[in-house]
Amino acid sequence: MEDWIIKNEGTWVLAEGFNSFLGRVLHDKTFPSEGRVAMLRLLAYGAGQDDIVLIMHMDRKDHVVMNYAQVLTQKYKTRALSNLTFSYLGL
Repeated sequence: MEDWIIKNEGTWVLAEGFNSFLGRVLHDKTFPSEGRVAMLRLLAYGAGQDDIVLIMHMDRKDHVVMNYAQVLTQKYKTRALSNLTFSYLGL
């Protein structure tokens, strides 16, 4: 990732195992949450680069990124529903 982000080499420098690593960082509950935040920040930075689409192409089979986005969306919906319920009940 250093070559991609720091040296601006492009996503082509990421190894084939990057998608597996990304999946572990995003989905493994034993992985520290700070690591997930750092990875998401790096991906957000990389999203501004033209070749970010190559990461999405690597993810075609396992859908690691999209599955994580779905988990976040579900958590957000659950929290929003809880907040609405507590507000309605005056709690």
